[in-house]
Amino acid sequence: MNNSINLTPIEQEKLSFLSQNPEVKKEDYTQQINIYLLGVMFSCHFKHLPQDAYIQLKNYYQHFQMADHQTVDHSIVVYYDCFTDARATLADRWYCETYPQIHFLDEGPETNIIERDYVAKTADKLKTIFAFGPIPNEGNPDSLDNLLAMLFSSCNIHHQAILLHSATIIKNDKAWVFFGESGAGKSTLSFHAFKNFQNKVISSDQTILRIEGDKVLAQSTPITIPELPRDTPMRYWESIEVAGIIHLTKKKEAGFSPLSSTKLMRLFLGQSLFYLTPFSKESEHLETCKEILTKKGLKYGELAYSLGTDFWTHIPY
Repeated sequence: MNNSINLTPIEQEKLSFLSQNPEVKKEDYTQQINIYLLGVMFSCHFKHLPQDAYIQLKNYYQHFQMADHQTVDHSIVVYYDCFTDARATLADRWYCETYPQIHFLDEGPETNIIERDYVAKTADKLKTIFAFGPIPNEGNPDSLDNLLAMLFSSCNIHHQAILLHSATIIKNDKAWVFFGESGAGKSTLSFHAFKNFQNKVISSDQTILRIEGDKVLAQSTPITIPELPRDTPMRYWESIEVAGIIHLTKKKEAGFSPLSSTKLMRLFLGQSLFYLTPFSKESEHLETCKEILTKKGLKYGELAYSLGTDFWTHIPY
């Protein structure tokens, strides 16, 4: 790993904090929440987490709690220590920079991780991670959500899964995945589908896609959908088979059109959220994306729609 990258002053502060090797006593982490995502179980232990924040987090992740009948293919243990000074809230200067990427820096047997919303270290390829950050709660869970997204992305290739920047909506008991750049209309489309067509919504920004046999499955992530309350029955939390993967675009004329496999792959890769860590392989990610985009029976293409219109009429479902 490259330790010669240029770090900003705040990033240097974070690296200095980690390099001081904060003392970690596992027995001090007295609160625990188990979060399950498509075969991966995150056992999260907390230190200095206020009781009200702990209760709020349990509510926030309630749809991702372990069930007795679920199979765990991979486990990751997270020890999360909340700061007790000014860094306890995301309003602190530590979290006000926009980083182009997560930094992974070697220091002896450990790897230091510097991210906008948290810092962390691991010595066993992300099987166990010690993280330090602001107090996460249901109202502002960004630090923990981003940490889990990085961890999931780093191990999901082993389960033929990816994270995709997309809105996912249910139609006729199957999922339709609409991916595209920020501003393409994903959140608008998901709210429109819910409000005007009573479609259930899996996500408005990020979706987990996983290959299972000859099917592609979609599932929500814990990340908040601002347009829909978490307790509405129009939110859909379970895994469900995907019927189509559609690129959202803005054109003057509404309609659906096919895409060449080459263009589809290029656009799809641009929106697949791959956290390239020292412990993941880009080649495996590419193979998973390729398999997702070549499954028989799925509809692939590009959709342009006019705000407020019935976009379903353009899609050959």
